[in-house]
Amino acid sequence: MHLALLLSCAPLVQDPWTPLPLPSVCRPSALIEGPAELLGADHLPFPEDLPRRADQAQSPVPVTLALRLIDEALRAKNLEARLEATDGRLLVQGDDAAVAQVRAILGELEALETALRMDWTASLVLGDEPTRTWSGSARSGERFPVGMRTSTGYLGNQDVNVASDSGVAEPEMHHALTGATLHVSASRLQAGGAVLEVTLDLADLVALERFDPGTPDLGQLQLPAVATCQVRACGLDQVTIDLAGLPVTAGQARLELTVTPRPAVRSTGFWQVVDVSALTRRARAPLAVDSGRHGFDGRRELVAEEATRFTTGGIASLVDGAFSDTPTLWSEHILFVPTDVDGDPVAATLQLVSALEAGSQAGRLHVQQGALMASFPVLDGHPARIVVGREQRHASEVGSQLAPSTWMPIVEVERVFNGLVLDGVATGPAFRGSIRETTGMVVERVEESVSGLAAVERLQRTQRGSSVELLDSAPEAGVLLPQAPSRPAVLARFQR
Repeated sequence: MHLALLLSCAPLVQDPWTPLPLPSVCRPSALIEGPAELLGADHLPFPEDLPRRADQAQSPVPVTLALRLIDEALRAKNLEARLEATDGRLLVQGDDAAVAQVRAILGELEALETALRMDWTASLVLGDEPTRTWSGSARSGERFPVGMRTSTGYLGNQDVNVASDSGVAEPEMHHALTGATLHVSASRLQAGGAVLEVTLDLADLVALERFDPGTPDLGQLQLPAVATCQVRACGLDQVTIDLAGLPVTAGQARLELTVTPRPAVRSTGFWQVVDVSALTRRARAPLAVDSGRHGFDGRRELVAEEATRFTTGGIASLVDGAFSDTPTLWSEHILFVPTDVDGDPVAATLQLVSALEAGSQAGRLHVQQGALMASFPVLDGHPARIVVGREQRHASEVGSQLAPSTWMPIVEVERVFNGLVLDGVATGPAFRGSIRETTGMVVERVEESVSGLAAVERLQRTQRGSSVELLDSAPEAGVLLPQAPSRPAVLARFQR
C-alpha cells in the first residue's frame, strides 16, 4: 500500500532539453549600407525625395517554416519532440532518435544556405581609367549595391518664414549624388544558370553656379548641373553593357557582369528543394524620369510595374491538388516538395517550374543618336531603360509670403532634365515602350527690378516623344525620333 503510493507520487522523468543552432537560412541577410537605387534617375533630389534603400529581404526559410518542416519529417518517422525557438537557437526535447533527426534536418537546412548563394564578378571600364573590379556572393533573388556614390552638399534653397511684422530666410542644404554604382540581383533557373538584372548608374558634377536673387531679403543660391547616364538591363548568366558618346566625364563605359550558381541542394531528406526566385522575385519598379514642371507634367509615376508573374504559393497549389494530403511547403522564393508520398509531386513540380521559366527569351537593344551609342541585353517581362542627359537646378519661379505687417519674396527652384529617356519591355518578337527627348536653355535672367520681387531665370524648353515598337525581324534599325533642328535622329534595333 505504502509502496504503491510512493510510486504513484514519484515525478515523471522528462527528456532533457538539447540546444541546437538555427541554420543560417533562418536569418535575413545582413542589411547592406550601400547607396540606394535611384529609381527615377534623379541625382539632384529635393530633401523630401532623397532615395531610400529597399526593405531588408526576408530570410529564405523563416523560423516558423523550419519548425513545420521538422514537425512533418518527425511525424513521417513516427517520432515526437517538443520544439522551442529562441535567440538564434532551437531547443529540442525528445528521445535520442528524435533529437538526432532534428539535428540532421538542421544540418541539411544549413547546407541550403551555401547552395542558395551565387558567385558574381563585375568589371567596369570608364574611358581611360583603370578597370574597376568587384566580386562576391549573394543569395538567389536578393538585390544588392556595388560601387561608390558621392554626396556633395550645396545651398539649394531658402526656407522663408514670416511672422506678423518680421521674416527670415533660412538656407537649405541639398545634395548632388554622383559616382558609378550598380544594383544587381541574380535568380537561379531550374534548368541551370540565372536571370541577372542590373542597373548601371553614372553621374558627374559638371557645374555649380551661384545665383543672386538680387534682394537683401534672400541670400545667394547654388545651382548645380550633373551629367548622367542610367541603364537598366537584364540577361541570362551574363550582362554586357557598351556605352559611347556619353555626357559624363569618361565619355564611354563598358560593364561586364557574370554570375555562377553554386550546385543546388536537391533534397533535405523528406523534402525536395526547388528555388523559384526567377519566377517570384519582384523588383522595385522604375519611376518616370521627371523632366521638370516648367511647361510639362511633373508627376512621378511608375513606368512599368514589374508585377510578380507568379507566387510561390500559387505554384505549389497547381501541383498539390493532384497528390496526397501532405502539402508542398513554401517560403518567399523556395518550394519544399514532399518526396515520401504517393505519386511523384517532385517530377510534376520540376516540370511545371521548367515550363514557366522557359517563357522568357533574351534579346539585345542597340540605340544610337549622333555620337551616343548604347548596347545592352533585355529579357522578356523585365523593364529596360536608358537615360542619358544633364540634370540641372534652375531658379525658375518667384513668389511671396505675406504676413499682416510684412512680406518676403520667395524664389522657387526646380530640377530640370534635358536629354533622352527610353523605357520599354521585351515581349515575344518585339520590344515595346516609349521614348522622350527634352531640350532647354536659360533664355535670360529677369532682374528684381522687372519682376518686382526677386530675380528669376526664364527658361525655354522643348520636348518630343513617341511610342516604340521594335521587331526582332526588322533588317535595319528603326527611327524612334526623326531628325529635328539641332537634334540628330534616334535610331534603335532589337535583336533576339
